[in-house]
Amino acid sequence: MAQTLIEKAALRVTYDQIVGDYLEFGTFRGRSLTNAYKAFAATFGNRLANEHALMSAEQEADCRKQWEAMRFVAFDSFQGLPVLRGIDLDGADFRAGQYACSREDVARNLRESGVDLSKVEFVAGWYEDTCVPATKERLGLTAAAICWIDCDLYQSTKEVLDFIRDLIVDGTILVFDDWFCYRGSPFRGQQRAFREFQERMPGWVFHEFQREASARVAFFCNAVAD
Repeated sequence: MAQTLIEKAALRVTYDQIVGDYLEFGTFRGRSLTNAYKAFAATFGNRLANEHALMSAEQEADCRKQWEAMRFVAFDSFQGLPVLRGIDLDGADFRAGQYACSREDVARNLRESGVDLSKVEFVAGWYEDTCVPATKERLGLTAAAICWIDCDLYQSTKEVLDFIRDLIVDGTILVFDDWFCYRGSPFRGQQRAFREFQERMPGWVFHEFQREASARVAFFCNAVAD
């Protein structure tokens, strides 16, 4: 059976020891977060169970520590998309309030799907209010192993990318769930926001890792070598 993008990403994070949290921006009903949790739980579990004899005591301890420290942080308004403005108004593919699902319903969906809620943090509110330094300080966010960006709009994606800028480490994987929206235009939506973000990130390169479905694309982030 073919591996999904998140399963491949979990393998890279686990085996390359990309330490950090899983950050998700745009959770809707919780399916992608559930898939991520299960992918990481299985990958770390399989490595510890099946490669025990191949790892040193230090490697095994590091693997356990990496999994125990990883959190799954869900950023969402839980009210759907915000009021569209600016470029997002032009021939919009989306509308305000689309993809609304309450935090309580998301938590129930996660719990019923077998997600350990002790590893989940919910950050409720509009990104302009929550993607701020105070949130990093409150949650102790220092690094992101994977950022799953499913917030559809240019403005929302821009706010998210500005927020994660100092959380990116060598090997961080960025997943854009709406890459080819707006008829695939590089001047709209997530493609535009990411292009502008790269221009603000000297010393870093971003290269494609995987594609999935009709609009999902993932990129590696790497510091430029000396």
